[in-house]
Amino acid sequence: MSTKRALRIAALLLVLGVAVVTLKDKLPDPVQIGATIASASPWWLVLAAAAEMTSLRHFALQQRRLLAGFGVRMSVPRAVAVTFTRSAISFSLPAGSAMSAGFAFRQFRTAGASRRTAGAVAVLSSVLSGVALLLMYGAVVLIPRGGETGNADTLVLVLGLLVIASVVFGLDFLLSRGGFTAADRDHPEDEEQPGPRPGLIARGRASVARIVADLRRLPPRSWVLSLTHATVNWGLDFACLAATARRSAST
Repeated sequence: MSTKRALRIAALLLVLGVAVVTLKDKLPDPVQIGATIASASPWWLVLAAAAEMTSLRHFALQQRRLLAGFGVRMSVPRAVAVTFTRSAISFSLPAGSAMSAGFAFRQFRTAGASRRTAGAVAVLSSVLSGVALLLMYGAVVLIPRGGETGNADTLVLVLGLLVIASVVFGLDFLLSRGGFTAADRDHPEDEEQPGPRPGLIARGRASVARIVADLRRLPPRSWVLSLTHATVNWGLDFACLAATARRSAST
């Protein structure tokens, strides 16, 4: 075994050890987890897992679509891998959300995005996710309230959202053909310019101007597909929650 590989394994074991010590008193009792799983209906667990896995894939496609709008290619498997890693970082590490965003920025740069484009994609992804969440809340408010939801209603909800997700997958595939522009490169304004550094107000104005320019560069279909993916992503999260709430077929 090479020294470099040995160091990587040692670092991984160290990280796992720190995680175990840090999360020891913050995780549910394994016996309680096992009892809860044993009391649940396997079919509802399968539906919940399918909904959440599909949700994560839509989040990956949302970021991939934004990158494509700026001319940056990222394969679906790589986008999914980045999404799974981001989720793990967000939930397991201190300041996980910030570290997850930093990890995504580095991955966007590795894929070929400039610093400006990588930052724009990270920001736009969060903004569109927020807009999609508001849309989902609005849809929930419009649902009539009239008694407890039964298993049949929950099943229709989960399966219906999975069908919608499949349709969006197909739409994204069809519209992805030829959906890339010229490869993205670092913009001249991304580099530090010689001379006196501008003041805070001037830098703020320049940042706003760059954001507006980036928004104009993004094709309309990238906006539409990204928002659609984000909305389906949240909808499937709700479906996963609804499925897990059905602990047994007799509920």
